[in-house]
Amino acid sequence: MSEIYSAPITVLGAGSYGTALAIALSRNGHKTYLWGIIPTKWPFWHQSE
Repeated sequence: MSEIYSAPITVLGAGSYGTALAIALSRNGHKTYLWGIIPTKWPFWHQSE
C-alpha cells in the first residue's frame, strides 16, 4: 500500500478567519503555520505536535 503524505500548510493572514482555519487544520493533524503582518501582536506561539 502507498503512504499518504500531507505537506505542511501555511495560512497567510492571522485575522479571525485565518486563525480559525489554522486552528482547525492543526487540530485535525496537519502541520500548520500561521503568518501575520504584525508579529508583536502575538505574545506566544502554540506548537502542535
